Amino acid sequence: MPDRANPARPGGPGLYSQIAATLGLLIIAFAIFNVLLVLGLYAADRSQLARDMVRIEAARIARDHDEGRAPTRPLGATGWRWTLIDAGGHALGSGGDQALGSPSPFGAVDWTSFEEMPGGVRIAGVTKIEGGKDGRWVGMVISAKSDAIFAKAITTELLDHVVLPIAPLAALLLAFSLWQVRRLTRPLREAAAEVDALDPAMLEGRLSEPRNPQEVRVLVEAMNRALARIEAGTRLVREFNANAAHELRTPLSIMHLAIDRLPPSEATDQLRGDVTGLTRIVTQMLDLAQADAMIAGADGPVDLGALAGDLVAQMAPLAWADKRDIRFRHEDSPVVDGHAEAIARALRNLIENALRHTPEGSVVTVTVGPGPLLSVRDHGPGVPPGSRQRVFERFWRADRDRSDGAGLGLGIVQATMEAHGGEARVEDAEGGGALFVLDFGQAG
Repeated sequence: MPDRANPARPGGPGLYSQIAATLGLLIIAFAIFNVLLVLGLYAADRSQLARDMVRIEAARIARDHDEGRAPTRPLGATGWRWTLIDAGGHALGSGGDQALGSPSPFGAVDWTSFEEMPGGVRIAGVTKIEGGKDGRWVGMVISAKSDAIFAKAITTELLDHVVLPIAPLAALLLAFSLWQVRRLTRPLREAAAEVDALDPAMLEGRLSEPRNPQEVRVLVEAMNRALARIEAGTRLVREFNANAAHELRTPLSIMHLAIDRLPPSEATDQLRGDVTGLTRIVTQMLDLAQADAMIAGADGPVDLGALAGDLVAQMAPLAWADKRDIRFRHEDSPVVDGHAEAIARALRNLIENALRHTPEGSVVTVTVGPGPLLSVRDHGPGVPPGSRQRVFERFWRADRDRSDGAGLGLGIVQATMEAHGGEARVEDAEGGGALFVLDFGQAG
């Protein structure tokens, strides 16, 4: 049977990865837009950038002073002066270049100034420390050769107004989008699972049609219409094969009788053999059509031991006429649910196949058990390992030059076992030959 557990999957990115990549690109574009927006605002208002820098440096000076460290010069500054006072106006600390002087007025109100001077820029300001020890003020003067002095302020502003707001928003947007996609594509996954579970023998199988989304429902409806057309076409082919085989049996029987009335000759024997072969192929076509249309378990319990014993008794004269022997071994008394006539056809095909391949004077052994097993063992050349999967294919023959069959016998066996939920397999027989096994264990 085909392996539906691991169907081949085409390559390429999945829906989740495509949506995640698209959202990622949108988030990156939005972040770049925000960065350019912040930089544009600063370029238009460097006084605000100076105020942000005074605020950032004042917080750093107060923190270093509280922790007993000497504040260091800001990155990019050519000179700086700072002073820290308490609420009463008493100096708590100062440092830097004395030549720059102190900002004035000091305390009572926040202020910042930004000046472009020959050879650089000058920033001065006073700000109140937020949090920590109440009522402290920091004043500072910073000189620099270029606007590179604002790098830290710009970085802080981008972190506060771009990275921190966008990161959680992007994570929430991505998680929600993927959850929504998974919810909307659940009908697709369910439909794919139902397709994988479709049994080729059950032509009436259809997919469950979801109520939404509409696109998935339309796709599933189209698939069900395609399955209906396949069912109709398959049933038409099966009915044609069965009808053709049934209609051919009568003219072949008439031909056989007419040949029996002909004078004995080599040509008569050739014609008789050809008609016998055609009759066998037609019978197999009819058996195959019946096996394909079968519903397992419809007839009820089948005693495999009694069925095999009766069949061996019927075929013993044929085996003896061909100078071969047939033996029956009854190791168990298994009973399975199924079609007694169909199982008998499958076993008869195995016995006929064994009688054709075993040499004259050898024995074909039919065994029942242990458990729900039927096996047929011959002493022929066996089946090569490379052909064991194909030997049950319809119309397949290892030797195409032979004209004693169309390769349908083992196809009937396979179709019958699939209809019963069992398995047909071939193994090496101990001492040479082939061992064909009908295993009904999966049908219990």
